[in-house]
Amino acid sequence: MKLTKKNVYHALQDFFNQVPFVLFATGTSCAVDLDFGMVSLEEYLKSEIPKFDLTSDQALEWANLVEAMVLNSDFESAMNAVQDIDLLNRIIGKTAEHVSNADRKNAFGILNGDILWPAINMFERLVEKLPENNKPLHVATPNYDLLAEYVFARAEIPYTTGFWGGALRSLDWARRKGS
Repeated sequence: MKLTKKNVYHALQDFFNQVPFVLFATGTSCAVDLDFGMVSLEEYLKSEIPKFDLTSDQALEWANLVEAMVLNSDFESAMNAVQDIDLLNRIIGKTAEHVSNADRKNAFGILNGDILWPAINMFERLVEKLPENNKPLHVATPNYDLLAEYVFARAEIPYTTGFWGGALRSLDWARRKGS
C-alpha cells in the first residue's frame, strides 16, 4: 500500500475506533503549575534569549519572533520565523531549562502526594473501567514535562513511554533474596 495522507488518516481512524485513547495538552499540566504553560515559557524566553550575544541576523529573527507573538500569533507558529540553527538551539536549550525548572519544582510534591493533578481521577476511573481482556489505555501528550509519568507512578498505574524505565523504580528486597 502506498503511503498517502488519505491512507494514514484511515489507519489512524481504524486504530482509534478500536481502542480507548486520551490526548491531553498543556492545560492539564497548568492545573498543577502555570509554569508548565506556554505563557510562562514565552516570558522566560523573552527574558533569557536577549542575554545571549546574538549576531545581528539572530537578533532580527528573535525580534521578528517576539513581534509575531505580540500580534496574537501563538509561540509555536512564531517559531517558524527562526531559521538560524544556533539561535534555534539556544531557544531549545532555554525551553528545556524552563521545563526542567518547573519539573524540579513540582516532581517531589507530586510523587509524595502533596500536589494533586486533577486529571488523575479521570485516568484512574478510565483504567478501572477497561475490559479485563484489553487493558491498555492509549495516552498521548505533546507536553515536554513528566507530569503524567509522575502521577501514573504515584497512582500505581502501569505505563510505557517507549523508553526504558520509568519515573520511579524500586527494588523488591523480598523477591530479590529469593532469586
